[in-house]
Amino acid sequence: MASFHLGSGEHVVWTGHTHIKALAWPAFAFLVLAVAAGAGLAYIPERFSPWGPSVLGIVVVLLFTLLCFLPFLRWRTTVYTVTNRRVITRRGILTKVGHDL
Repeated sequence: MASFHLGSGEHVVWTGHTHIKALAWPAFAFLVLAVAAGAGLAYIPERFSPWGPSVLGIVVVLLFTLLCFLPFLRWRTTVYTVTNRRVITRRGILTKVGHDL
């Protein structure tokens, strides 16, 4: 549950995230990265061994972090809560920013 204080007599009606379809592009990026990494490992010439696969791995991990993991964390740490008195939004991975309406 999100970290916020409810007033006296206030209760949570609904808590949730944005729709899961917000993760469609990160999921597509994950599939493309997996296929590209497999193809890259299969087609790296032997003369680039052993540092070629290592460089490919570092690039894939970096792209995975930027294109898949960070969007997932942003989605997971953005919470919308509706109480009987207000609408509360909280977002942020390391630091939380919120708005109350």
